[in-house]
Amino acid sequence: MGDGGGRPKYRPDRDGLVEALRLSARRLVTFFEADDGRKMAEVYETTRSDDVTPVVWTGRDRVLYLTDHEVHHRAKIVLALRQWGFGDIPPMPLDW
Repeated sequence: MGDGGGRPKYRPDRDGLVEALRLSARRLVTFFEADDGRKMAEVYETTRSDDVTPVVWTGRDRVLYLTDHEVHHRAKIVLALRQWGFGDIPPMPLDW
């Protein structure tokens, strides 16, 4: 993200993963709220994985992509739990 935070290290257990997700969420919110949300409208130029095809994103596009991606993975986890016989799957807390 270019914010100097580097790549965080975390313990490879449940608590470590939860803490990494918590810190990551806070870092993204801080990044995009900075300067009255200016970064949400900024344009970021990059390329596709072929390193040739140009792609232009805005901060808003990135946030929506990350949110969609997280929802997809959470749904896959819930589906797997249901297939394994878990019936009462609590929702993720919104305040973590």
